[in-house]
Amino acid sequence: MNLRTLIGIIAVFFAATEATGTTPSLGLTVTFDDGNTKTSTQASRGSSYQEGTLAPLKEVATSTTSPTLPFDKMELFKVSESSGSSVTVKAATTFKPLLLIKNGCHAYPAVNAAGQVSTGLQQADATGAACSGSSIGSQVYGRSAWYGRVWGIMYAWYFPDVKPEWEHVVVWINNPDVTDQTIRGVSMTNSTGSYFSQVPPDATKVEGGKNVKIRYKNNGLKPTTKK
Repeated sequence: MNLRTLIGIIAVFFAATEATGTTPSLGLTVTFDDGNTKTSTQASRGSSYQEGTLAPLKEVATSTTSPTLPFDKMELFKVSESSGSSVTVKAATTFKPLLLIKNGCHAYPAVNAAGQVSTGLQQADATGAACSGSSIGSQVYGRSAWYGRVWGIMYAWYFPDVKPEWEHVVVWINNPDVTDQTIRGVSMTNSTGSYFSQVPPDATKVEGGKNVKIRYKNNGLKPTTKK
């Protein structure tokens, strides 16, 4: 089995573990927020990428108050010093994709540290104006694990439409614990709900050889060359 075929299969495996709530062997559950960059409301649609810093999802508690919050009131996770010191978290931060919103809702936090979850958008808005970005920033969630010869890092974004959706990218690297870390491939969900993979990724769509540039359009992700 060649690497291209293997990566396509692994991408489906990661999606299955996400759907069933299981964690891959040697997996790490983390979140990333964009507190160190422009928030989506500070940047015009389609003109600025969203990035993020790192925080651990494992610190989420079970909510003792209301189980939900309005999607635009959800707070970000904060970064703890211990979370940013591990090899896997450093690798996840190094290779986090750059997300460009072309149309539709921007990404928002889905859950807070108290365990409350987002209600999503309550009324349809074809223009995306009602969900054009949180004033406190957005968040990308992730997990990572070994699978065969490659280390997979999944990054997932929550889009609070009337029918909330998750889109995700899996960045495949050689090893998180070496100095010469390189991207081996990238897989992502497209507008049809299936996977699109590039092995190796198109160099014109990777910023600085590390960060894959992704466009979100029509409820799907696609690599882009846009600066």
